[in-house]
Amino acid sequence: MSRSERLRFLYTYLGAQPNRDAVRTLAARLGRERGSWLYAVCVAGAALGVALGGEPLVGLVVVAAYVPALRLAFSPRAGRDLIALLVASARAQLAVGVLLVVVFFATR
Repeated sequence: MSRSERLRFLYTYLGAQPNRDAVRTLAARLGRERGSWLYAVCVAGAALGVALGGEPLVGLVVVAAYVPALRLAFSPRAGRDLIALLVASARAQLAVGVLLVVVFFATR
């Protein structure tokens, strides 16, 4: 049974109604501006966590790696134009992760 058939069954026979609020992300619930600030706070938390964890130089690299993503987060773009933010965020996460692994094995 395909997904659409299962949903049709649920709606028709079980009386289930789709709950649109259940599928909205936290950023969608907060709105565009507050969602940008939430993203910035999460990046700051990651940088602070790494810096306080004993690697302050890596903490600075975290901030530098996330600059393109933060610029996109605070840009006037909306909707599908923000897919570039996901790409920039994924690249920053990959770069920081690789750097942390290298630093870990170099200092241990």
